[in-house]
Amino acid sequence: DGDDGPSNAHDDPSDDDPDDDSDPDDNTDNQLRGIIYARVSSDEQVDDTEDSEKEYKGSITGQIEELKTVAEKNDIELPFDPITDEGETGTDFDRDGIKRVFELARRDRVDLLLVEKVDRIGRSAPETLYFIDLLQSKCNVTLATPSGRHDISKIQGLMHTTLMSLMAEVQNK
Repeated sequence: DGDDGPSNAHDDPSDDDPDDDSDPDDNTDNQLRGIIYARVSSDEQVDDTEDSEKEYKGSITGQIEELKTVAEKNDIELPFDPITDEGETGTDFDRDGIKRVFELARRDRVDLLLVEKVDRIGRSAPETLYFIDLLQSKCNVTLATPSGRHDISKIQGLMHTTLMSLMAEVQNK
């Protein structure tokens, strides 16, 4: 489709052409739209068969439920089904789910990527930060976790996200 440049998802609506055929299911001008992404690396976390609260919280189902609650509390529309990578390592980005996240972010009017923690995106700090930077700088998509938004264009967001990425990589090693 030739859309290699930054998304126009955040242009001023008053600049829009009145004959523009906008996205018909974009029902409000100001409501944020998000994508939920969940990943687990072990098959045990995929099954959700454990009775323990800790196991459920880290499972795909637990991550999705937590992020749906975050979206509801913050009035974030979820126009897409949650995207998952089940039983996939976070050490590389050759995963169907994370590729789908990027495609949706690039092509649709999406404002936020909701993940349980930064390490759900990846366990390699440089690759994870690069991915988050691409989402924000090229697609105007900001990372969000239950603790809040991680706007890496601001020093506090960049520092926090970098620290979380580094901690994930160290934990993995």
